[in-house]
Amino acid sequence: MYRSHGFRIDLTRSQARHISKIRDSQRFVYNWAVEKLLADPTLTTYDLSREFTKVRRSVQWLQTVERIYQNTAINQARTAADVSNKYGNGELSFRSKKLDNTQAVSCDVRPVYVDNKHASLPGLGVVELPAEQPYQFPHNWLYGSRSFRLVCVTPKSWGHVKSCDHIYRLHITYDVPTPERRAKTGVVAGIDRGITNPTVVCKFDHNTSCIISYDTATAFRTNRTWNDETRRTISHRNKHSNSTCKIKHKREKYNQGNANDHEYAEWLLAKKICEGVDVI
Repeated sequence: MYRSHGFRIDLTRSQARHISKIRDSQRFVYNWAVEKLLADPTLTTYDLSREFTKVRRSVQWLQTVERIYQNTAINQARTAADVSNKYGNGELSFRSKKLDNTQAVSCDVRPVYVDNKHASLPGLGVVELPAEQPYQFPHNWLYGSRSFRLVCVTPKSWGHVKSCDHIYRLHITYDVPTPERRAKTGVVAGIDRGITNPTVVCKFDHNTSCIISYDTATAFRTNRTWNDETRRTISHRNKHSNSTCKIKHKREKYNQGNANDHEYAEWLLAKKICEGVDVI
């Protein structure tokens, strides 16, 4: 079973500039492989890799990027073709620079663990980790990692930003043992989900039944009088005035916080209900 762990990393300006080159290279190689697969769907990853070697020798700027990133793009194109042939209509789409919102760089090689604060990535050298990593696996995901992705998280509000000033997050995919399936208990749970009233849960195990009430609607009843008065105040005011907009914004922020509290309470409820239950 695979899991992913992501965090922000500190890069130098030259490393961030090189990531932009890798991203453009992967987009070019992916589109080239898709064009080849549309012409001949029987091409394997090995066939595409052999043909790309000739293309790489003839294009100078492709040689400035490490081959491992370009091989990853070829594998992704072949995988996309297999998925499209099995579950879709066999069509493939090209990657566009304008529509590439995530601006991610993928690599099928795991990062090299240097020490508790540093890791080495292919072509980028040593990068600094945000916190010290313990040496023992599975606590240290670097020893069990199989691939990684670099995702650009530069805020859009910054507008046009140079490639050397982008902010990136490192997402590492690592292997974890598959959890063992527990034996069936024969317990069935029924849920009456409440919004303004408490949520009622009934557990039945063919012999006895147990009814429990969980109050997940506390957040919506908190300071309900203020919320109702604010709603009435807004209805009697000029909806285009600045003061009314401020009141609306304050009320929406208050209700959004209540909704988050309610969602978290229901998540805790679902976690408690699923303990030893076969059917919900």
